[in-house]
Amino acid sequence: MTFANDTDITIGPQWVFLSNLKYDDSSKVQGPTVTSPRLYSSITSKIYPGNIYCKVISPAKAVEYIQTMGLTQRYA
Repeated sequence: MTFANDTDITIGPQWVFLSNLKYDDSSKVQGPTVTSPRLYSSITSKIYPGNIYCKVISPAKAVEYIQTMGLTQRYA
């Protein structure tokens, strides 16, 4: 699994939408590529200064993905 650079979102709740999460599994050699959105507000922002919102994957979910996809790709 490869994590690409996050894409910047400029408007509030857009980073929450699942449609902004990009998943490309066309490369069978390197595995899937995941790109997630992030919402960054600088320290000088008038609305929630100094915050960053981003999506993360838990270690348990990563292990689950590796185990299940490793088995399906092995016999394909």
